[in-house]
Amino acid sequence: MSPGKTQQRLPQCSRLVTSTVASSPTLMQCNSGSRRSCIDNFCAMYGAFHWRIQPHNLFDADYGSSPYTQDFVLPGCEAIAQYPFSEEECSRRRDVHGFCDCICSAMPTVANTELANCKTNIDEYLLFGRMAVDGVKLYQDCAPELCRIFDLQRAAPQCVDLMMPSRKECSAMHLPSSAFLPCPWVQDSGEDKVLECLDGTRCNINVEGWACCTTHRGRARCPRDTPVMCATLCGGSTEYCCKAPGECTPRPCSTLLNATPGLLPITTTSTSTVLPPAILREDGSGGPNLNIKLPKGFWVVLLPLPPLALGILALYLWNRYRSRPVVAEESEADVKIVSEYDKFWGFFHCA
Repeated sequence: MSPGKTQQRLPQCSRLVTSTVASSPTLMQCNSGSRRSCIDNFCAMYGAFHWRIQPHNLFDADYGSSPYTQDFVLPGCEAIAQYPFSEEECSRRRDVHGFCDCICSAMPTVANTELANCKTNIDEYLLFGRMAVDGVKLYQDCAPELCRIFDLQRAAPQCVDLMMPSRKECSAMHLPSSAFLPCPWVQDSGEDKVLECLDGTRCNINVEGWACCTTHRGRARCPRDTPVMCATLCGGSTEYCCKAPGECTPRPCSTLLNATPGLLPITTTSTSTVLPPAILREDGSGGPNLNIKLPKGFWVVLLPLPPLALGILALYLWNRYRSRPVVAEESEADVKIVSEYDKFWGFFHCA
C-alpha cells in the first residue's frame, strides 16, 4: 500500500506498539514458562519491533524500488531508534532480566479501572513508553497501580538490583504528566542556577528561589553548577536536593524506567593458579615454603608402623605359599597333541 503523498497512510509508532503487545506474550503472560524461554520471548519481540519500525525492511522488491531509505523509521519511533537492537546482546539486557526475574510474577495482580485498561497500558509503557515512543504514555488512572507493583516487589531479593522506586518516590515522579523521560535527573538543566521542572518549566533560583518547581510537579533537572540530584529530599515530596558531584548519593534511576537498556557483565570461569597463602613464602615472594614444622612428639605416632607393616607382609607371603597351584607332569600324549596343533595351526610353540 502506498503511504500517500504526505505519508498520511503510514502507521504511527504507537500503532506498532499496540499490535506488538497484542500479538506477543508480554508482561502479563511471561510468568508461565521457564526463565530462558521468557528471555528469548522478549528478545524476539524487541528484535521484530526494531525490524518493523523501518518500512524499508517490509517493502517487497518485486513491486519496484523502495520509497524509503534504510535509516527512515516510522513517525514517533525516532527516540527508540537511538538504541539499536543487538541480538547478541539482548540476552544480557538488564531490563529483560528484570522483567523475567521480578516483574512478570507481579503483573497479573494489576487491576483495571473503570476508565482505563491498566494491564495493557502498563505493559506498553514499561516495554516501550519509557523509551520515549511518541504517543505511548502512562495513564493517570494507571500510575497508582504501577507504583504499587514497584513498591510491592522492590525489596524482593531478585528485584533489589533494579532499584525500583517506593510508592511515594514513584508518585513524586509524576510519570503520566512529566514532560521528560521517566528519569530526567540523570542530566542537568544545561544552565547554571537554573532548575528544570517536571512540566518543562525552567526557573532561576537566584530570582525565584529553590522552591520554584513546587507548583510545577517538582524538580526534573538540577542546575549545571550543582548537577547531581540527590536521593534525599530538601523539601516537600518532590524537591530532591541538588549538590555538586561527590557531596551526596545520587538519586537512582530504576533499570525498568531507564530509556537506555544497560547490559549485565559477561561472566567467565577461570581456574586460579595461585598457591594457597598457607604454603607461600613468608617474604611474599610466591615460592613454596618448604620449611614445614611438624608438631612435637610426632615420632611416637610412627613407632607401631614398622611391626604392623612386617606382620602384613608375612601374612601375605604365607597365603601365597598355601594357595600355590599343583603342576602335573606332562604326558607323552600331551606333548603329541601340542606338537600337532603347533604344526598345523600354530596355536602352541614348544621348544
